[in-house]
Amino acid sequence: MSGQRTLHQLMILRHWFHHDPEKFTEFSARYKKELDTNPAAAATKNAWSNHPVVTLVYSAKDTEHNQAVVLKQWLERAQ
Repeated sequence: MSGQRTLHQLMILRHWFHHDPEKFTEFSARYKKELDTNPAAAATKNAWSNHPVVTLVYSAKDTEHNQAVVLKQWLERAQ
């Protein structure tokens, strides 16, 4: 899967989610699945695992239902 295709798929997924809390559970599962199948995401996760602190920056007003929350969960998941 090309990087551009994966990026496009994630953009479509985020657009579909549109920070709707009712869609968060499905969004989270689909977002993690996309990350799991993306070799670049896996490489980034491995590189970041060598750092004691990784800062995720986001602009969503909802601090519980956003892609940074999902990304944090994915990064913390055992490799």
